[in-house]
Amino acid sequence: MTRIDPVSVRFNEGDWEVLRELQQRTGLGVPDVLRMAIRMLREQLAVMPKVKPPAVKTKRS
Repeated sequence: MTRIDPVSVRFNEGDWEVLRELQQRTGLGVPDVLRMAIRMLREQLAVMPKVKPPAVKTKRS
């Protein structure tokens, strides 16, 4: 599994506003909010149709 360096993850001000609002309404911390978001994304991914990525064409010299 790929580890994400927390220092390299940057949020814009709008993202922080959403995180703060969720924290105020739910009482959850940032890690809990991110886990909740990942869980929701995982559920959406499960119902999405599987699409094969396009084949990469290589140039021949």
